[in-house]
Amino acid sequence: MKHHTIHIATALALLASSAVHAQQAVQWKVADGGNGHWYAVLVQPSALGWHEARQAAMAMGADLATVASSEEWQIVRGVASSPAAINQGHGPWLGGFQDASAPDYSEPAGGWRWVDGTSFSFSSWLENEPSNSCQGTPENYLHVHGTPPVVYWNDIGESATCPAPPVVAAVLEFSSDCNHDGIVDYGQCHDGTLPDYNGNNIPDCGERGNSCTISNYPVQWRVEDGGNGHWYKRNSIPGGGSFDSIRQLATASGGDLASIHSAAQDRFVQSIATPYSWNNGALIGTRTPSGCTNFAWSDGTPWDFTNWGGGQPNCKVGDGVGYYQDGWHDLYDFDVASFITEWSADCNNDGVVDYGQILPGRLADTNTDGIPDTCQCGTIPSLPACCPGDLNHDAEVGGADIGLLLSNWGPCGSACLYDLNNDGKVNGGDLGLLLSGWGPCSN
Repeated sequence: MKHHTIHIATALALLASSAVHAQQAVQWKVADGGNGHWYAVLVQPSALGWHEARQAAMAMGADLATVASSEEWQIVRGVASSPAAINQGHGPWLGGFQDASAPDYSEPAGGWRWVDGTSFSFSSWLENEPSNSCQGTPENYLHVHGTPPVVYWNDIGESATCPAPPVVAAVLEFSSDCNHDGIVDYGQCHDGTLPDYNGNNIPDCGERGNSCTISNYPVQWRVEDGGNGHWYKRNSIPGGGSFDSIRQLATASGGDLASIHSAAQDRFVQSIATPYSWNNGALIGTRTPSGCTNFAWSDGTPWDFTNWGGGQPNCKVGDGVGYYQDGWHDLYDFDVASFITEWSADCNNDGVVDYGQILPGRLADTNTDGIPDTCQCGTIPSLPACCPGDLNHDAEVGGADIGLLLSNWGPCGSACLYDLNNDGKVNGGDLGLLLSGWGPCSN
């Protein structure tokens, strides 16, 4: 993907104001002869202009989709044919446009280009298109037209309002590889091999200019992907362990063993659970009760979904249950090679799972127990967050703390620990809170 000049803050503001959302992406796998890129359709409830769509795409770590071959068109066409993306025959934008400065420019078929510089050697135009004809309005941008599954390309004006109805969607293509490991970042952000705590599909390490280390990071099942907003992580435990001892490890980090309530969640969590080796499964939050009846989740949520593998459960009372090969299996203690932790708590009732705010530093967790310090002041009053304004953790609010606050003045970004009133910015309100606690902390 080529470098872009549109400011990311502008694009993010656009996303917030226009209620744009993207459906879950699909990958054109290298093993299937593809390029490893991911494709998704982005939809909003009202008219979506081509440039507006491109800004939103880039704010999500993507660009408008380009098509280099008939094989790639089969992938893009499948994504573009989503019913939500077709507005009375007017389908989503693609990343094609007509460059009036190009040496081969002419109307209606000359000078067409893709946003990423891909050769415009393949096309799938609707009959008699491109036409550059819409009541005198120039048509210099490419979108999908038709009734699925029969869709083709059509040229249209940038605002997509001539003729009505307007275009309301776009096909996104995720192709960036910021750490140059040959794998598209989007997939690594979503499977937990690269951290993406701010949820913008761009690895945090790449955004910060740091080295990107492939590892096993917590990953969120995002609401915009149809998820619950919870965070999950696979934790290795060589040598296995009992259900109770493993659950203690999960709860010590502020979470619990994962509980599963739908086929979609099961697929997501299982993707985190793999790989597992022969005779080694990944424990989730239940164990086999007496008589194989009255199963229950350790976190107290309803038992409303199962995905047992062949011949399971085998009713070995006391075993844990986990992912192994074809679904859920009873697991002996020594069969457990890993466990899945799920974080779902929202102790400050702001509608956001706490763990996702701890990871990027928006909420302090100085004792690293997975619970925000501000939610523990009643039981652990010595935590720094229980003495607002003690920014350098020296048990006193003083001049050094004012210096730290002033040096982080403005939108909080990665310095939200200085945002004492949690309004998204460091300003006079925070300074007032700091001054109100001036002097030695009382605890």
